[in-house]
Amino acid sequence: MRISISNSTDVAQKVQGIDQRMQVDIVRVQEKMRQDIQAIKEEADARIATIQEQAEKDKKFEVDAASQVIRDESQEMVQEIENLAYTG
Repeated sequence: MRISISNSTDVAQKVQGIDQRMQVDIVRVQEKMRQDIQAIKEEADARIATIQEQAEKDKKFEVDAASQVIRDESQEMVQEIENLAYTG
């Protein structure tokens, strides 16, 4: 199959057109990927923040609960000491 000069010019122009469209498509895909990655990062950051907040709340609850146990035990010890002091 022979390609004439006019046909080869036409083929070259078509190839250039395809190349240009591919370049535009590549840029679009790269931008979409960048946006998707940014959205995923923001979602991950939000989830991490939520987990950290819950961990802080849980930690505070545990500290408060431990403090209450210590107060209760201290009160019991004071009661026992007072009882021993009065009963001799």
